[in-house]
Amino acid sequence: MRRKMKWRVLASACAAAMAVTSLPYMATQVNAEPVAATQQTGDNDLKLWYTSPADITKYYEGWQEKSLPIGNGGIGGTVFGGITRERIQLNDKSLWSGGPSTSRPNYNGGNLENKGNNGSTMTQIHNYFANGQDSSAISLANSNLVGLSDDAGTNGYGYYLSWGNMYIDFKNVSSNSDVSNYSRDLDLNTAIAGVNYDKGSTHYSRENFTSYPDNVIVTHITADGSEKISLDVSVEPDNTSGGAANSIGENGYKRTWNTTVSGGRISVNGQLTDNQMKFSSQTQVITDNGGTVTDRDGKVSVSGASEVTIITSMGTDYKDEYPSYRTGETADELTNRVKWYVDQAEVKTYEELKANHVSDYQNIFNRVDLDLGQTVSTKTTDALLSAYKAGTASEAERRQLEVMLFQYGRFMTIESSRETRTDGNGYVRETLPSNLQGLWVGANNSPWHSDYHMNVNLQMNYWPTYSTNMAECAEPLVDYVDALREPGRVTAAIYAGVPSADGEENGFMAHTQNNPFGWTCPGWSFSWGWSPAAVPWILQNCWSYYEYTGDTSYLRDNIYPMMKEEARLYDQMLVCDSDGKLVSSPAYSPEHGPVTSGNTYEQTLIWQLYEDTIKAAEILGTDEELAATWKANQADLKGPIEVGDSGQIKEWYTETTFNHTASGSTLGEGYNHRHMSHLLGLFPGDLITEDNAEWFAAAKVSMQNRTDVSTGWGMAQRINSWARLGDGNKALQLIENLFKNGIYANLFDYHEPRYFQIDGNFGYTSGVAEMLLQSNAGYINLLPAVPDDWADGSVDGLVAQGNFEVSMKWSNKVLRTTTIKSNKGGKVIVQAENIALGTVTDSNGNAVNFEAVENHGNNRISFMTTEGETYTISEVPNSKDIEVPTGLTALRKDTNKVVVSWNAISAEGTEVTYNVYRKAGNGSFECIASGLKETTYVDTEAETSLGVMEYQITAVIKGIESEKCDAVAETEAGKVLMQVKPSVLQENAISNSQQNPTQNKDGLASWAFDEDDHWWHSRWTGTKDSSEDTISSTVRPWIGSGFGQEILLKKVTYEGRADKADQPNANNSIRKYSLYYADMKDPTATPASNDWILAKSGHFTDITGEQEIVLDQAVKATHFKLVGENTNNWQNGDTEWTGSGTGGDGSTCAQNIKVYAEDTLNLTVTAPVEGQALKDVENEVCEETVATVEDTSENPIDTSAAIMNDDGTFGGQIANVDDSKLDALTGTTPFMIRMKVKLNSAATKNHILINRGGEPYQIAYGKDGTASRIKFQMRDTGGTWHETKVCVTDKIGQEIDILALYTGSTMGLWVDGERCTDYSSHNSKPDVSYTMKNGTANALKIGEADSNASIKSVQVVNNIGTITNTANYNTLVIPAFNQGNQLLNLQVVEKKKKKDHQYTLTSKWTKDGVDVTEAANADGTKNYSAVVTATPTGSLVFTEDSMPQMLKVNVDGTNTKTVPITSADLNSDGTMMVSYSFEDLFIGGSLRMDYADDYSKTCMRFGYDFTLPTGATFEGCEWYYGTAKNALAHILQPQETKYIMNPENKGSNFYRSNIVFTNLESANYENNVYARVLVKYTLNGKSYSKMGSFIDTRTVKEVAESIANSGNASEKQKNYAKGILDIMPK
Repeated sequence: MRRKMKWRVLASACAAAMAVTSLPYMATQVNAEPVAATQQTGDNDLKLWYTSPADITKYYEGWQEKSLPIGNGGIGGTVFGGITRERIQLNDKSLWSGGPSTSRPNYNGGNLENKGNNGSTMTQIHNYFANGQDSSAISLANSNLVGLSDDAGTNGYGYYLSWGNMYIDFKNVSSNSDVSNYSRDLDLNTAIAGVNYDKGSTHYSRENFTSYPDNVIVTHITADGSEKISLDVSVEPDNTSGGAANSIGENGYKRTWNTTVSGGRISVNGQLTDNQMKFSSQTQVITDNGGTVTDRDGKVSVSGASEVTIITSMGTDYKDEYPSYRTGETADELTNRVKWYVDQAEVKTYEELKANHVSDYQNIFNRVDLDLGQTVSTKTTDALLSAYKAGTASEAERRQLEVMLFQYGRFMTIESSRETRTDGNGYVRETLPSNLQGLWVGANNSPWHSDYHMNVNLQMNYWPTYSTNMAECAEPLVDYVDALREPGRVTAAIYAGVPSADGEENGFMAHTQNNPFGWTCPGWSFSWGWSPAAVPWILQNCWSYYEYTGDTSYLRDNIYPMMKEEARLYDQMLVCDSDGKLVSSPAYSPEHGPVTSGNTYEQTLIWQLYEDTIKAAEILGTDEELAATWKANQADLKGPIEVGDSGQIKEWYTETTFNHTASGSTLGEGYNHRHMSHLLGLFPGDLITEDNAEWFAAAKVSMQNRTDVSTGWGMAQRINSWARLGDGNKALQLIENLFKNGIYANLFDYHEPRYFQIDGNFGYTSGVAEMLLQSNAGYINLLPAVPDDWADGSVDGLVAQGNFEVSMKWSNKVLRTTTIKSNKGGKVIVQAENIALGTVTDSNGNAVNFEAVENHGNNRISFMTTEGETYTISEVPNSKDIEVPTGLTALRKDTNKVVVSWNAISAEGTEVTYNVYRKAGNGSFECIASGLKETTYVDTEAETSLGVMEYQITAVIKGIESEKCDAVAETEAGKVLMQVKPSVLQENAISNSQQNPTQNKDGLASWAFDEDDHWWHSRWTGTKDSSEDTISSTVRPWIGSGFGQEILLKKVTYEGRADKADQPNANNSIRKYSLYYADMKDPTATPASNDWILAKSGHFTDITGEQEIVLDQAVKATHFKLVGENTNNWQNGDTEWTGSGTGGDGSTCAQNIKVYAEDTLNLTVTAPVEGQALKDVENEVCEETVATVEDTSENPIDTSAAIMNDDGTFGGQIANVDDSKLDALTGTTPFMIRMKVKLNSAATKNHILINRGGEPYQIAYGKDGTASRIKFQMRDTGGTWHETKVCVTDKIGQEIDILALYTGSTMGLWVDGERCTDYSSHNSKPDVSYTMKNGTANALKIGEADSNASIKSVQVVNNIGTITNTANYNTLVIPAFNQGNQLLNLQVVEKKKKKDHQYTLTSKWTKDGVDVTEAANADGTKNYSAVVTATPTGSLVFTEDSMPQMLKVNVDGTNTKTVPITSADLNSDGTMMVSYSFEDLFIGGSLRMDYADDYSKTCMRFGYDFTLPTGATFEGCEWYYGTAKNALAHILQPQETKYIMNPENKGSNFYRSNIVFTNLESANYENNVYARVLVKYTLNGKSYSKMGSFIDTRTVKEVAESIANSGNASEKQKNYAKGILDIMPK
């Protein structure tokens, strides 16, 4: 007994150990960067550069696609980089036509009093909606809620105008071919646009910039070499309409001017014809002492110079002040003001001007630095962009372009929007905000007037301003919105009926578009022009100034008054909807959908307005009563968010499913629309955050149902929104789409139809910032949406709300260090994974106390900060630093048990535990086991009724949990897929529409089942065959085929046409599908319409490539059909069919369809035992559960005619059976019949449930009029007919319990325990309401073909005693039934039935390639392989995917282990060979001297040498061991197997490892230890294994004797062995 107990210790005293004497050496290749890159850009990764000029002959296209911008917020230009002629397009942001004019003395911002009628129009619309007269409300809104029409720009709306051009003509260059080494560039680090080239031995260089401090445009030209500069400079105002999109009226751009040239200065002074706006430009040409400047007619000439500087300033008499919008300057005063800037600049050296500019610019630009691992590409920027689009750019080059575009947006912000400045001449230089094209226009007829659009565009212009550390650049926007208040009060009075007398601020209104002259009216079309919520939206940008800066004074003086006034407007403008909630009405979601009373767009913005204004009032300690009103109104708002039936954020409150009402009417454009106005609560608002899981999930659903390919700003908005959803990979996908579909070579963003629009540039920059840092939800969220491709990087200088300046470094998407500079002090809350497990220190290295935020685990902390102090967060452990478990398998063992196993992770010296997560069916993943130390878990609560189980595993080290491994669904052991032969599918192909005769690659159904470059296409031309359907939006095209046999259908793959992958709206591939199957008794028969059963419906996610439809459970089938419910060319995703239906045009195709059947291949190999016969490989017997109907009473009737249904009921009719046992029910014998019946649908006629002739009785499911009834009818011996019946119309679709009673004279009927009182009897023939069928004696019928009811059970009993039809059901009727004599008892029972495989199986053993039957080793070899050949039958073949990954090995005759296979091969005929190898790996035993001179115990080691296939990676060993050779009950699975390579110089492909048995006591030295080794490795991503040939065994005594007698052992080893032997009994 004592000895046995000692040996039990062996299970826990085992370890794998081997000193690792050498490690694999891995070399790192270092690539040198080509010299060409440094020649052009040095190490500057922020320099745009090109090797050709922008095309000056393409006046507009060359400007918008190739020229490079410079600016200072007010004036600027775009540089073409010409060689013979330079063109610099000049712009002044205040040069606008429109507004007040001598020709428009009554200008009032486009408002139409006869349309708004001082608010009576809106009141009437409200009344219409309240009375249900929606069409009248919509009609009135469309006709009256509009402003003055002025697309021509001649009625006061105007255009932002091109100033003109500065031309520099180089007289010593006759053609571009005269020069070499040409390049032009724009350095984002300095905001300087340069040109360089060589002409002969002279190097020419130009630099261009616009200085904010000096308010001048500077061009500096140098010649270094023998040649001198010779050029002409001219300035030409733009007096043509231009080559852009709009049809501008002539008066909308015409101007008059006077040009004078004196002293090298070109002075241009004039005014616009439309509004008499004055303008002036002054251009001074300066040379070095060697050059000559000559004044000429309209130009200045230079010759003989080595250096030329050109200084230009511009200005107008515009002032953003209602109602005149003028400074009041005379023409001379304006000219002198502009001259002053040039005069001041002229006396400075070029180096001073440049230094002033660079210093000012870099003061803002250098605040933020982003490193995503970019390098400096050798490619020019246009070539780099092309490579990015084509997918040929390297990852480092892609990162360069992504970083460059990010910083380009910041550059454009600084260049187009600067804070107000008072200059030395006393002029207050206040500039307008960035417009649709920022600062830059290349023509007078710019798209959308280059105006201020406030339904996303102007807002987007300023999205990145705060987060990327440029807050002062937002001041022009705040000033502009403030200037809209006075004219906006006029609009509020006319359209909303909210007047403001002098000195009152009752509310102001503005809409989609406005200009610098207070054009606040609605647009001239309601459908895009009505948007009063534009003001609440733009005020979010203004409020953000305070959120990011914390500047309370600026909030009080500049921001809060606007917010307060707008909140007061809505206090008066909101009306009660039919549900009593407050709405803004009428409402329209930009720029599509219905006119409604309230919608998500407006309600969200109003909610946010109230939210922000309440906060502002509380911060300022003011307007307490107003704030209370705002809180009440906010609480009473409708919505603002409602979740629809598709799980989406509703865009309209009448929406149910996506873009549909409950009646099925379509709402808006849906999927393809560019706007996402209903999602403004997600971004840029604060309403939808991850802290509201329901809304957050719904927002994701809505995002998935807006196209990812949109116009430039549309993609930018999506980038920001996906970032808010935390999906960095999706955001990066949108970034890639933006580069491919929205960026010109000069990195200008464009809006379809391909016109430059700057908002997309700014939106992109904001989106990148949002991916890295978010702070909208009250905490700083670090790295919330970093994509996999940005796994390593750093960023410095981003700003979070609260004025916290944040810098971060990360690797492997894991935050490593963060610094937070507190610019205002106060409490900071920070979120990052496991941040509470890190450390926080101040700038002196002192630890800072912080608190973990409640309910957020270790992921959110808070601490107090001191103004000006910088804090560092570091040493944050992260789940990504922990190895994710691999090799997960989940094998179902029975109806409630799944065995989950995985590979151990490596963590030497550290305890590792594992957590198991499970998802049942359509549920979510939940942790079901934690703290596991083993790598196997048996889930004993995996009921099959819960659905398919999926599992994930995490590893936990020191409390940090790894990321979850990829989910793996349960499989039954040995499940494999077999493919239906394509030739069979071709032969049996069927469809309801096909293109015949074929047209090019469009053709027959059979074409979908070959691999040729053509496809099945539904008919689109030619005469429709009579067998074909006419395709419509409801009758959809389908394709299918038969298999020629019954299979277990598991998977269908579909591939659409690949030739139009870049045209998703034209490639006709299926988007939404339904998969049907039929299981015909005759597999060759063609299924009828009622034979088809729906297996699965869904959407394909990709336009091209193979898409899979995998069934949760395989189904028996002989045929399948795939229905194209809609295709990629449908509009709105699922809602609007584009086909016409003519001739059957369904526009649907399939290029390749494959079908797969499921089967099992569950092999068990019995490992060799020396000297014994080798056993055949076994394939586990597979059984299936089959439901049948049985009569379990005595003398059972034949029930074989019953037809089982999937729901556990049966149909058909049991008839013509021996039912003589029912003869006992004669005369006046009382009896009962009890049936459980499912009413599948309303009765259409009278159907038998049970009927017997002779003295007949019947229970039927029938109808009287429109009512469905259960009827019990019979005729007694006296000829009296009886009937009782009950209405069951309300139970259709349910299973009911029927109990019928014959007392011997009367009848009773109960349904679900309720007694039927409708009873009648007749002494002669029954009337027509009787449905009794007489039948003949001994003619039992149960059920009826085509019945609308099916049966679950039938019981008939007699000997029930005396019971009346009024007896209590529960206390008398049921007990009488239970005690009666059972004559009939039909029940549905489940039985196990052996399932036939759809293949045949043979096995054999080989030894060194020769077939053997016995494990004999006379020749000394011990290498064996078990080889199984599986040959498919019928129409099926095995494929590469069929290869089993695992099999079972009986290691000792008792214990079976599941292990990876050794190999699997597929033959050309579809047969498969699987083998498992047993090799001679054991090299012997040895003793470890772990206990020094204590010989009473020792450690024995078994050693193993093995090789791996070429290219394989060793994954570790397992050992099965024990103290009896037929009971290797223990298993050693080390987390990391130690090994050495090339032991004893056997070869570099040899590995050695061992198992050590520790603490073996002397009493056991003569007892054998047994072990069998398993070697695991991976090859080409798959797992394999092999096992030791035999069970290896040694005793301590045997090993010690071998060492003592060895000639190779050392004296120390021999002495130790002798010490072991000496203490053993002699």
